[in-house]
Amino acid sequence: MIAERPGLRHPLAELAGWDERVRLMVRPRRFEHVLRVAELACRIARANGLDEARAYAAGILHDIARDLPDAELLRLAPPECAIDSAHPLALHGRAARTLLERWGYADPVVLEAVEDHTTGPRGGNPVAACVYVADVSEPGRGVNEDIRELALCDLEAALNRAIVSKVTYLQGRGIQVHPRTLRSYHALPGLAPAAPPADSEDGTPSLAPPDLLPPT
Repeated sequence: MIAERPGLRHPLAELAGWDERVRLMVRPRRFEHVLRVAELACRIARANGLDEARAYAAGILHDIARDLPDAELLRLAPPECAIDSAHPLALHGRAARTLLERWGYADPVVLEAVEDHTTGPRGGNPVAACVYVADVSEPGRGVNEDIRELALCDLEAALNRAIVSKVTYLQGRGIQVHPRTLRSYHALPGLAPAAPPADSEDGTPSLAPPDLLPPT
């Protein structure tokens, strides 16, 4: 259980048992991914002198809503934009936060990291950065090893690379980037504004699930 992991400084005693709850909520292969993300997020936090406990907890919790039906995702996280409506999977971070809050989970740092793992940290939360980078680069993905290794010595540089890589990959294929991801991208230092993706002939934006991973 989370609370029994040696060397982790858990700020909340009620973290115990959340890993088991997540295991019951997701498919077995998804849970394997969850464990890899949690372990990597913890390693990244440790290497950068950050809160290992919260990084591990946010990694464990980040995909708790990932396997819910579309209708439930839409109920828990009403769409903010066309991408959310067309691809409810984009909502699973926000839906996870809603679900956790309703179940009494109250750590705002972890909740924000869970919410932002699909679209990118909004800034000022290094735990969210750890989880975002871990999610896109955990070894089971088979991609982004360079981002994973960079995060162990320079988390900010790894986060910047992950966000730029994602936006470049999607826009290069004419796929609309989620507005939250674009805001994270535009907030990066030293970057020119990204061009909007091309729309289809009938004026409807080309949409695709925003959790596509760019190849390395």
